[in-house]
Amino acid sequence: MIKKVNKYLWDFYNLHSIIIAIAGFDDHVGKILYANRWAHRLLKYSPGSLIGKNVKTIMRNEEDREQHDSYLAEYLKHERLGMVLNEGRVVEARDGEGNLLPSYLSVIEKDIDGRRVFIGFMTDLSAQTEAMEDAQAAASAKANFLASMSHEIRTPMNSILGRADLISHMEISDEVKEHIDVIIGAGENLVKIINDILDFSKAEAGKIVMEKICFDLQRLIDKVINIMRTPADRKGVELKLEASADIPQIVIGDPTKLHQVLINLLSNAIKFTEKGGVKCIVKVEEKKDNFAVLRFSIADTGIGIPQSKLDGIFSPFSQADSSTTREFGGTGLGLSITKEYVEMMDGSIWADSIMGKGSTFHFTMLFELSYECKLDDESRNMHVDAGNLSSKCILLVEDNEENINLAKMFLKDSGCRLDVAKNGKEGVEKFRAQDYNLILMDVEMPVMDGWEATRQIREWEKDNAHEETPLVILTAHAMEEHKKKAFELGANDFITKPTRKRELLAAITAFLVEKDIRTNKESDHNRIVVEVDKDLEDIVPEFLKAMDKYLEKLDKAIKESNFEEARLIGHSLKGSGLGYGFEYISRAGEDIEQSAIEKNLENIIDRTKGLRDYLSRVEIKYVETI
Repeated sequence: MIKKVNKYLWDFYNLHSIIIAIAGFDDHVGKILYANRWAHRLLKYSPGSLIGKNVKTIMRNEEDREQHDSYLAEYLKHERLGMVLNEGRVVEARDGEGNLLPSYLSVIEKDIDGRRVFIGFMTDLSAQTEAMEDAQAAASAKANFLASMSHEIRTPMNSILGRADLISHMEISDEVKEHIDVIIGAGENLVKIINDILDFSKAEAGKIVMEKICFDLQRLIDKVINIMRTPADRKGVELKLEASADIPQIVIGDPTKLHQVLINLLSNAIKFTEKGGVKCIVKVEEKKDNFAVLRFSIADTGIGIPQSKLDGIFSPFSQADSSTTREFGGTGLGLSITKEYVEMMDGSIWADSIMGKGSTFHFTMLFELSYECKLDDESRNMHVDAGNLSSKCILLVEDNEENINLAKMFLKDSGCRLDVAKNGKEGVEKFRAQDYNLILMDVEMPVMDGWEATRQIREWEKDNAHEETPLVILTAHAMEEHKKKAFELGANDFITKPTRKRELLAAITAFLVEKDIRTNKESDHNRIVVEVDKDLEDIVPEFLKAMDKYLEKLDKAIKESNFEEARLIGHSLKGSGLGYGFEYISRAGEDIEQSAIEKNLENIIDRTKGLRDYLSRVEIKYVETI
């Protein structure tokens, strides 16, 4: 049989791939009948020495070795000659010296002289693996450089913009105010360039994660327009909003990405318009029961874009003209990032333009609709009232003297007490010694950094049954992984430097003043009322009780990164929720199932938190149905 197999495979002898034939008959099941010279050379066995050995000899995985004989014996009970056992997969073989050889394996079954033989073809992937590791190392070095560059630039910018912000609110002459406005404008442009570079880097690496959360669409659009009025007024450009009356108010999507897309396009429109105006037009393109497609158009009366350049303006580092960068500034990354965000939200983007008359940028986005999606009144009417902080005590953990002074000046009129720790170790010690209403935590510090300090604070609270203290990470790091790490360690908010006074006070107010207001109010407005068929009155309580078990299983699956278990739970929730009248539970289950398939742990965590919050607030109203 060995001779016959040799004869059959002789044409493959010199092929620069590993070729091994395995017996599938009599007492020889699993034994190697044939191995070409490349099998011996790459697996580091002397010529001919693999013949007669069990194929388990070259298997790396212990579990595969243990199960191989029983698996093959079971397979041989069935008549499936000539079929491809699998379509190929990446495996690691163990060579004669105990080293691992990455390779791509595919197997076919062959009938030779009435006996079954399995032939494996393995392609050596060592070079590809090494190249991939080099590419990953280069990408990691690039990411580290960008993070470091961003941090080092943001740190002094925090001082520059913070001081300028404080001066702008003082009694100063018009001439000084003009100088301050220029400083603030230039500083904000520099920060925008840094953000563009970081966003482009994340898009290039495929690390952008889209959120699916409830938000007030109309309020977001109004907020963006109000933000952009300042630069428009500064240039004497009229900024208008035209929104159709049928735009939905509350939608599900990624408000941060929509906010950035609108800011990018409006900033460009204002930047390239010297006279005339900029108009933001919003209308509904398509609307059904559970989704709406909106079309946004940003029209300006600016310099225009040549027709020959329109197709390339969404490419990275692209400008319509090389002189554009010199005159107006910018990285040429804004539109590339904008296109990335729009397409991730199931939309498209394009532009029309006439030289000397202006341009119009159009984009569409898809948003989910839900009648169970409600926002609290406080979240819609957020305001900054620092005067209510007089009884509060805040711990600032920060080593940079200028940032400490800036924080003190920001909070000078708030009436709160501000304690300072110069490193994480000192911050943890101060926190343990007395109660604080809120902690502002820097990251890069000597002795102990902010990450470790945050971990120790949360661990101490847990060990001592202490109520969790609101903790805000305040850092010059701006990469998505830093934000993710902050929340994984237990931070409640993440603010990047440079920080403006209003932004800092808004964060503090949200955790302290607004928390007090919510605590003192009746919680009725936080309830979610769901109308359920009265015929289900006897079984709905049991269904909701069972949800606790689902949440426990989800927590366990998240902890173990068990995506298959999370998928099964999500599938169950998707099917059962609507049956009992709970649309939100079905939607959450569908999202969990899809996220598990995509192995997106962050989305599973977010959806589980949302489900737990929903169940804590849901109130059943049983109604008669026709």
